[in-house]
Amino acid sequence: MNNAGEIVGWGLSNNTTRASLCQWRSAQPRIARWPGLHAHGINARDRVVGSAATAAGEEHAFFYFGGQMIDIGTLGGTQSRAVAINSSGLVTGFSATSDGSCHLFVWQNGVRSDAGHLGLTDCEVWDLNTAGRSSV
Repeated sequence: MNNAGEIVGWGLSNNTTRASLCQWRSAQPRIARWPGLHAHGINARDRVVGSAATAAGEEHAFFYFGGQMIDIGTLGGTQSRAVAINSSGLVTGFSATSDGSCHLFVWQNGVRSDAGHLGLTDCEVWDLNTAGRSSV
């Protein structure tokens, strides 16, 4: 949820996931629902992040704004999820690597960086503050 009261999320209907962006007060979609997507985060500037199925059936992190969806890609594996975005547009999430382990990543302005795995065998990040610090 952002400071404007907008929420993103997803649900299942007829075996298809659908992500949506709603105004909290009216619970009405402000933009079209997107079939096949999971929306996980929104910032105050209406940038949305989440994950979506590719044509090859892989799950990739995405960044969405102004009708344009950008595939953030993976860290060498077949799955990634973008889960949070802060007011400066810094995105964080997690991704499978080519050896099958899970690493955290950050993405901003088209550049994705591997943030490692914090010495853990599996890790996920779920939030990000204005200063760019995440909760794992």
